[in-house]
Amino acid sequence: MHVIINIGRNIGTTPMSEGEWNMFRAGVRASIRIHTRGEFGGMLEFAGVGEWETVQEESASIQAFDVKELDAAGLRGTLARLAKDYRQDAIALTIAGGSELIEP
Repeated sequence: MHVIINIGRNIGTTPMSEGEWNMFRAGVRASIRIHTRGEFGGMLEFAGVGEWETVQEESASIQAFDVKELDAAGLRGTLARLAKDYRQDAIALTIAGGSELIEP
């Protein structure tokens, strides 16, 4: 299983502070660790520029792959609290069925 969480830095049209952005991203990473019980093959974080409702903003995609166990309801609840705490319209969550590791 593959878990993908996408977040944006803006509060409305204004970027949150650097410290708040770092804590937000750390909260998302911690939520993955908690709700997978650390049972995943690896975690990646990609940073870039995204767009939400025609407003460009710094964004992050935090992903865990080869997830063995997931408390999806718990993760959704934690992400909802993070969205409220960091004044977000929404947090995007994708749970994909299968991750496959291709070995030589």
